[in-house]
This record gives sequence, C-alpha cells and structure tokens, in this order.
Amino acid sequence: MPAARHLLLLSALLAACAPRPASHFSALSPPQTTTDEPPLLVANGDKILRVERHRPLKPGDQYDIEAHSIFNAQVKMPVLLSALITKGSRLESGEKHFDVAGRVAIVSLDPAGKPAALTFTVKTCIGPNGELLPANTIIDAKASPTGMTCTRRDGTKISREANQALLGLFNQEKSAAAAPRAKDGSDIPHKIGETWPAETPPTLTRGVGEGSKVTFRDIHAWTTLKSMTARDRIDALEVESGFKGTMYFDKLPWGFTAKPAELHATQTTLLPLDPALPPLDTSRHIDAEIQVEGSFLLIPVSADVKVKMDQKITPARKTEPTAAHP
Repeated sequence: MPAARHLLLLSALLAACAPRPASHFSALSPPQTTTDEPPLLVANGDKILRVERHRPLKPGDQYDIEAHSIFNAQVKMPVLLSALITKGSRLESGEKHFDVAGRVAIVSLDPAGKPAALTFTVKTCIGPNGELLPANTIIDAKASPTGMTCTRRDGTKISREANQALLGLFNQEKSAAAAPRAKDGSDIPHKIGETWPAETPPTLTRGVGEGSKVTFRDIHAWTTLKSMTARDRIDALEVESGFKGTMYFDKLPWGFTAKPAELHATQTTLLPLDPALPPLDTSRHIDAEIQVEGSFLLIPVSADVKVKMDQKITPARKTEPTAAHP
C-alpha cells in the first residue's frame, strides 16, 4: 500500500534527518566528530580543563547500539475508502513501535574519517508486526552517494521494513561535503551547568531515502555542560548538544507532500578526560510531527504522524565474537 509504506519511511528515516551543525551530532552511529572540532574548555575551580571532542574512529572499533522508535499516525480519508483498504493493513490510525539492537563494527573509513563500510550483527530487530530480522543476522553496510546501502551476509533479501529500520541507524552520504566551520562558543571556558548557543548555517539539506530530500531552516543549536562524573572509574564530562529546526521536504514518493514540520533533537555524551578513550556513552532523542497529504485512487488521504526516536550507543565490551568482514 503506497501510503502505508510512505508513513513507515518517514518514521524510520527521521533519525537520518538530524543534521550536524558545528559541534553538534551526526545521524550516523557510532558518534563521530571532525578533525577541526575544537576542544571544550571547562572552568573547574581554579583550573581550566581541556576536553577533546574529536575522538577519531578506526577500523575495528565496535559499538553496541539500542534504538527504539514510536510513531502515531492519525490517518484521514473518506469512510468508504477507509473500509476498503485499511482492514488488516498498516494504514489504519494507531501507534507503532520499532526496536533495533546489535553490534556495529567499523570496517573501513573514507578520507574524511567517516565510516565507509560497517557490519551490524543483529541482536533484535522488531517492527509493528513482529520480527524483522532474526538474532545473529549479519548486515554489511556501505556508504553510497544516496546513503548507506545494507545487504544481508547470507544473501537473503532484506524486507522493506527491515531496510527502513536499518537506514534510521546508518545514514551516511558518501563524500558529503562538510558543513562550513562555525563559531560554537567553545573558544572560551564555560562552567558546569552553563548553556550557550552555537552558530549555524541558514539552511541544511539532507537526503532521507527514495530520492527525497529535506531542507532545514530556522535552525537553532546549543551546548550544555551537564556535569563532571565518573563511569567505571573513568573521569568524564557530560555534554548535551541540542538542535531545533523546521523541515521542508522537496518531494516525497508516490506524489505525497508534507507540510513544514519542526524537529527537536538532543544528544548527551560522556567524554572521558583522557583524549585517547572513546565516548563512554551516547544517547540521542529525536521527536517531530509531520502532516502528510496525497491521494489513493484519486481520493484524498492525509495523516498526522508523531514520531519519537531514542538511541543509546556504548563502546562494545569485546567479550562476544563479532562478524568478520568478507
């Protein structure tokens, strides 16, 4: 059902919409930064701590990821059409859940230090109608000009729903140009509890799959130093990055359109004071509400879609075997 597939596409790919202005976060998991990322200067008593944000990835790095998304679609259509096509289908109004968990392994990096190839070993992958991928399925993901391309190691075709769930985790455009360096307030010391704005470009454009793109306008971004803490006896700085912007979709599959919609996103990261260590923990939250309009058999159909997505990413404890890249 074209409209049903489109609603699922929107929910699964919202994570890929979140852009990364200046020091703010990328949609791709695991978390990554750029080489020109300046350190954070933290006023801690009579000392100024320098906390590096750039934690370069390298082949062989492994991360465990858990992702949960909920979307509530309120579909509006004539009564006769509703009776004809929604019985037993995914087009009816209601709340739907997606849960994905597993281990990511970096296979290779591009010249910019971004992942060019990944493997993902599935722990769980569950959609509204049950299991999408069985446990221990191995997914090979490679960057392409339109995003990450995912294939199953055993050659089995990935279902549309499963592919959408994976795209929500691994969205990376090959050779995408880096955003211009912007002022983010990190050149002066800040105290714990302090929040400051980051300079952002007037617009940002992202691909969201199936030939669709979204442009963000009215962008606001900020950083908060949450706390100094310790995890497993490792001293770390808890940093929250926030983003808010209005999404404008240039086109959508099957002739559907979407009204401008606001997206809110936050990411909280534990950065060890030791610059040689990776982030200890990263959690992300994204929510948005999108109004979609189109037609089916020349009959108007519309839907209000509310989406919430949460991700948690931690460095893998290498006590379990991870799939080798072929």
